[in-house]
Amino acid sequence: MFVMTGLAVWNYFNKTVNNSVKLIQKNRSVVTKIYVPKFVFVLVDMFINTFKMFISFGIIFIMMILYRVPFEWTILYIIPLLLVLNVLIFGFNTILLHFGVFVGDLSNIMNIFMRFLFYLSGIFYSVATRVPGNYGKLLLKINPAALIINEARNVLLYGKVPRFKLLGAWLVLGLLLSCVGVWVIYKNENSYAKVI
Repeated sequence: MFVMTGLAVWNYFNKTVNNSVKLIQKNRSVVTKIYVPKFVFVLVDMFINTFKMFISFGIIFIMMILYRVPFEWTILYIIPLLLVLNVLIFGFNTILLHFGVFVGDLSNIMNIFMRFLFYLSGIFYSVATRVPGNYGKLLLKINPAALIINEARNVLLYGKVPRFKLLGAWLVLGLLLSCVGVWVIYKNENSYAKVI
């Protein structure tokens, strides 16, 4: 269940971020023929991957029943955790969608970066307890995937309350990135059809 929780969050984060770079190219026929706000492609991709993540969480809940892990009231905190994750992903993805149109190798760069981030996100280990010194705390502050994975485990498996200050900081950053991303898309979306 420890690994499954980490993988469920990571797979959602990884797939949506990597897909966002090529969303305009994948929807070329729509982009060149009719007007659609381009951030809608990000939302559609997020909804598809959210459904897959909920299937993974369903398996985790079944495993919790089989292994007799108690269902604490803190399990409800998974909702604000996923909300923060979705706001962050939307912000990242709108910006990556824009630059993915103009930078052809951005998908390769993102694959390498996401592979590096995979090892720093604590999917198979606990960042809070296994990383020596204060580096674990630092990693939780600067890596949103590690923070969400760690907090998801805390609320689902250990009955702990999440760190609201860190989550609030990432939520504010996600909202700022979302505003910037949507503004950049609206400002440049007429050039997307010409470039692709």
